[in-house]
Formats: sequence, structure tokens, C-alpha cells
Amino acid sequence: MKNRVFKISAFLTLIAFVATLGTFQGCKKSVSPVPYYVPEAAHTVTITVKEDKDGKPALGGVSAAVTYPGESSPKNEPVGSNGVLNLNVKEKQDGLLKIAFTKDGFIESDAEVTIQRDNKNADWTFESVVLMTEANDPVVVTPSEEKQVDVEESEATAVFPVGSVAKEENITITETPTAVEVAEESGEVEVVEGKVPLRTFNFQPDGLVFTEDKEMEISFPIPDVAGDLKLSTFKDGAWEEVDVEKSVDGTTGTAKVPHFSDWHLTEPITWTTSKKWSTWTTLTGQVNKDFTPNFNKTVTFAVGGDNVSYTFDVDGQEYAKRADHKVEIQVRYEIFVLTPSVGSPIESVTGVVDWSEAEYKFVGHSGGSGN
Repeated sequence: MKNRVFKISAFLTLIAFVATLGTFQGCKKSVSPVPYYVPEAAHTVTITVKEDKDGKPALGGVSAAVTYPGESSPKNEPVGSNGVLNLNVKEKQDGLLKIAFTKDGFIESDAEVTIQRDNKNADWTFESVVLMTEANDPVVVTPSEEKQVDVEESEATAVFPVGSVAKEENITITETPTAVEVAEESGEVEVVEGKVPLRTFNFQPDGLVFTEDKEMEISFPIPDVAGDLKLSTFKDGAWEEVDVEKSVDGTTGTAKVPHFSDWHLTEPITWTTSKKWSTWTTLTGQVNKDFTPNFNKTVTFAVGGDNVSYTFDVDGQEYAKRADHKVEIQVRYEIFVLTPSVGSPIESVTGVVDWSEAEYKFVGHSGGSGN
């Protein structure tokens, strides 16, 4: 059974769903949390395979075909009865580690771990989770008759018109976790390129193409969302989308699928923008007429997960002619905030700095504040 792919890494961008995210990947690799690039030397990669059902129990009886970076052929590596795969990659080169998890009766799950090590001497273990879903029973569809397939647990119905397939096919339709749900289980961050995955359906056999104008039609319950809904898949390096037609009461969506793959019910991410100020940071310095006729200080702010520095330079020459001068200056950054309809806000510095001279003192005298 094919397949879902999960890209695993420590590189966080855009939206914290779970992310990332990442992107969805092509016809056979359609679901993928963003690659988490390992920042230090990973000597061990540990992935726990869990079953996609209540409680998410560990899944035994799983096989793993592992393609190490720089190698063209996969190697079978043992997965414990507790569903845990441990790989020692200390002597392996950096690059993309690909893992295909299979189990009879389950949809294949593929994991990709990008190993990018900055410190070859560090001893670091990378851990994550993949989910495997038990496939629904196949249904026979023939060219000569219309066939309705009910996906009961998903309240979905697929209709294959007469002539939709060129020969008899064993069709399997299974709802699988969305990239968001997978990432929530693994505790990672998910990125989906401009789309919010609401539901994911796996169709087998993967890659099956329907006769022109005889596409399969699928109907399913849809959430109450304001944006236009699409069924989306990633094919040949680009998104492919089909429209989802909403019922009059807005509770059911219907779409025509031209070929089999992982198809995701998605809505576009909408963004709102705003600005805010960071908290004030006070810089204290001394302007001395005999030594330092300038106040020069650097302040560092944590903005959007990054440290941003700003150097504040005040000409204290006039003060220094008169006496020793103590200066306290408050500095703050303006922050641009981009907030998605799903996920966490993204913050960045706008380049605008606000300051005020909070206090200045001469020997035997003190006074006011100003901008």
C-alpha cells in the first residue's frame, strides 16, 4: 500500500502548526512536515512507528527500507516489536536519509531526515514519530458499470461512472492523518505552503488515471470555513488543485478527481499584518569630559526567535565640556507581525528604532528627560 511521506528536520520556518511543513510532496509523496535539519552531529536517528487510532499505540511487525545519504539502494533495517527504529549514522555522510515503513494491510509511510551536521564531534540523537493507517478493504470497480464506494468512517462516498476505468481495478480509499495531525503527534513544527490541510484521503492504486470526462466524484462532510475549499495534491513539482463544490447548506463538499494519489482537502491561509513595539531596554553609560565624550552602547533584542542588535551612539561633547554626565537611554524596536489564519505569528524587525533619553545627571545637578 502507498503512501505518505514525512520529512523530518530541525529547521523551522513560517507556520507552527505542529511545520514544515514543509511542503507537501509529489504524487507518491504527498504529506510532509517540513524538514528538521539536524543542527549538530546526529549519531543516532530514532523513529517510533505508531498506529493511527485512539491512543496512538506503538505498531509492531513493521519493516523499514532505509536509503542512506549517498547510497542508491535501500537496506532493510530492523524495527523493534515496540515500533522503534534505531539507526546509527555516525559514519554516514550528510544528506537525505530516506525510510520506507511497510506493514501488511497498512498504507506505507515514508520518512525523510536531512542530516546536516555542523559539529562532527557532538553526540546527538534525533527522535521523531510517524503514523501508519490500516487500509480499508478494496472494492472492485469495472469499466462496464457505475460503482459507489462508501468510506464509512469518513462519511465519504465515491462514485465511479461507467467507463471511468480502462480495466477491472481493486480500489481502496482510506482517510489518513493530515500533516498537521502527524506533526502534533511528533511534537514538531509543520509548514504547508500557503494551504491548511483539513482532511487527507489516500487512493489506491496510486497513480491510477481516469478516462477523460469520466473522473471519480467524491463527496464528504466539510467544516464551516469562509475560504474556498480545494482538493490538492503535489505533482511534478507543483500543486494540482480541483474545485470543491459546497452543498446549499454548506455541510457537504463534492469534487471530481482525475487520478489517484493523496488528495488533501485544503483552504488557503489568510494573513493579517500589524505592528508592535518591543519592551523598553535601558542603556546606562558615562560621558566624561576628560576621557569619553561619547555614549556608545549596543543593545540586543530577541525578535521572532532571532537576536537583533542595535548600536546607539550619542554625541556627548557638549555635556562633557561642562561636567561628568551620566546618561540613561531607553531603546525599543518596532516589530512587524504577520499572523496566519492557522498557526503562530511571524515576527520581524521593521528597521524602526524608538528611543528616549530617560535621565541625565551632571555633578551636583540632575534633570529631565526627552526624546
